[in-house]
Amino acid sequence: MKSRVSRRRFLDSGVRLAVAASVGPFVFRRRAAAAGRVVLRTFGGKVDEAMRVAVWDPFTKASGIEVVPYPMPLAKFRALAEARSAEVDMGANTLDSVALSLQRKGFLEPINYKAFTHTNPEHLAKRNEYMVASSAYSYAMAYSTESFSPTKHPRNWTEFWDTKVFPGPRTLPDLQLAAGLLEFALLADGVPPSKLYPLDVDRAFGMLTRIRSSVKKFYETGAIAEQLVATKDVVLASISDGRVVRLMDNKAPVAIERTQQQRMYDYHVILKDSPNRENAQKLIDYDLQPDRQAALAALTAYGPTNKQAFKAMRPELVRKIASNPEYDATSFEANPEWWADNIQKLSERWTQWRLQG
Repeated sequence: MKSRVSRRRFLDSGVRLAVAASVGPFVFRRRAAAAGRVVLRTFGGKVDEAMRVAVWDPFTKASGIEVVPYPMPLAKFRALAEARSAEVDMGANTLDSVALSLQRKGFLEPINYKAFTHTNPEHLAKRNEYMVASSAYSYAMAYSTESFSPTKHPRNWTEFWDTKVFPGPRTLPDLQLAAGLLEFALLADGVPPSKLYPLDVDRAFGMLTRIRSSVKKFYETGAIAEQLVATKDVVLASISDGRVVRLMDNKAPVAIERTQQQRMYDYHVILKDSPNRENAQKLIDYDLQPDRQAALAALTAYGPTNKQAFKAMRPELVRKIASNPEYDATSFEANPEWWADNIQKLSERWTQWRLQG
């Protein structure tokens, strides 16, 4: 596989030990005869490496089905789905608003929960006929501990926007990710979390214009954001919390601020009439069982959506998870319905705004 070199390096850094310590040893079944493959849109980067260790390789060993990851931006995945392309079978960990939009347009296959043999659907946090939550996470603030101290760093989005008191390059998500960009801009301008939706788009874009000169990049994938933080190209970032936790675990000079984090869920979806849709059904069933969810959480700090998985997780791991109840009071939840209703016209405005710079 293409990821063999980086994967070996990943394993050598102690991944298997981390999994064993957090959730116990892997249990494999006898490998079945070759049974085809499943091609899935993925995040890329370290998340894919963790998915391979925690889910994909054990799934292939148990079923004989090859898992072929295809990293790509969400905009391309949406375009492939709407074009009824056969390039990919499913979206792994798909943004909630994108999944909902594809469902509304009739581009998704139903998920056959009745055929599940590994996962009890009743234990899953969020699901409907066409999409099932695969991970819980948040978009939070990461800050460089070389540039800021634990007592003097931005503690909310108003302070993140304050480039005089907290100088240095930042990174924010591309609007296509629907990952808190407009919400954080409005919070920075004093809008209470409970009053965010429907979003005041004009006000949010005004705030983005204010901070634009300090944003090194509006990133298209989480892997890019993680790299910008790891290479110290930015001192502040809006980024998915699991990527920050992983950097912290690897002793990178970075820390996380969870105040005003936006809680989100990613979803597994199967594209309509995809050539390997039956194999995609089997992968989803396998991925959502408690031990695989707990194993993935140990590697990524993305929270499980199978409620039974928490029983297999150590308390120190639960503290790293965005869905930890301790963080509820200072967090808010994204509104995927609003984004699904507005993403198309927002995309056009976003493109125009970017060209103005």
